[in-house]
Amino acid sequence: LGKPSTLDPQHCQSFNHTVIKHHFKFLKKVIEEKEIPWENIYNMDEKGCQ
Repeated sequence: LGKPSTLDPQHCQSFNHTVIKHHFKFLKKVIEEKEIPWENIYNMDEKGCQ
Protein backbone atom coordinates (compact mmCIF):
# COMPACT_ATOMS: atom_id res chain seq x y z
CA LEU A 1 0.00 0.00 0.00
CA GLY A 2 1.20 3.47 -0.84
CA LYS A 3 1.14 6.56 1.31
CA PRO A 4 -1.99 8.66 0.68
CA SER A 5 -1.40 12.05 -0.91
CA THR A 6 -3.22 15.28 -0.20
CA LEU A 7 -6.16 16.43 -2.30
CA ASP A 8 -5.36 19.11 -4.88
CA PRO A 9 -7.07 22.43 -3.96
CA GLN A 10 -8.43 22.77 -7.51
CA HIS A 11 -10.17 19.41 -7.14
CA CYS A 12 -11.77 20.66 -3.92
CA GLN A 13 -13.10 23.76 -5.69
CA SER A 14 -14.75 21.68 -8.43
CA PHE A 15 -16.43 19.43 -5.84
CA ASN A 16 -19.94 20.87 -5.66
CA HIS A 17 -23.53 19.63 -5.60
CA THR A 18 -24.21 20.23 -9.31
CA VAL A 19 -21.09 18.38 -10.48
CA ILE A 20 -21.70 15.44 -8.12
CA LYS A 21 -25.38 15.17 -9.09
CA HIS A 22 -24.47 15.15 -12.79
CA HIS A 23 -21.77 12.53 -12.20
CA PHE A 24 -24.11 10.10 -10.46
CA LYS A 25 -26.90 10.56 -13.03
CA PHE A 26 -24.39 9.78 -15.77
CA LEU A 27 -22.97 6.84 -13.80
CA LYS A 28 -26.47 5.38 -13.30
CA LYS A 29 -27.21 5.74 -17.02
CA VAL A 30 -24.00 3.92 -18.00
CA ILE A 31 -24.57 1.13 -15.45
CA GLU A 32 -28.10 0.57 -16.77
CA GLU A 33 -27.19 0.81 -20.48
CA LYS A 34 -24.21 -1.52 -20.16
CA GLU A 35 -26.07 -3.83 -17.73
CA ILE A 36 -23.15 -3.83 -15.32
CA PRO A 37 -23.83 -6.23 -12.42
CA TRP A 38 -23.46 -4.87 -8.86
CA GLU A 39 -20.63 -7.31 -8.11
CA ASN A 40 -18.54 -5.51 -10.76
CA ILE A 41 -18.91 -2.09 -9.13
CA TYR A 42 -16.07 -1.03 -6.83
CA ASN A 43 -15.44 1.68 -4.25
CA MET A 44 -14.27 5.10 -5.47
CA ASP A 45 -13.42 8.29 -3.64
CA GLU A 46 -11.92 11.67 -4.51
CA LYS A 47 -8.45 10.11 -4.78
CA GLY A 48 -9.14 7.10 -6.99
CA CYS A 49 -10.60 3.64 -7.28
CA GLN A 50 -10.16 0.62 -5.03
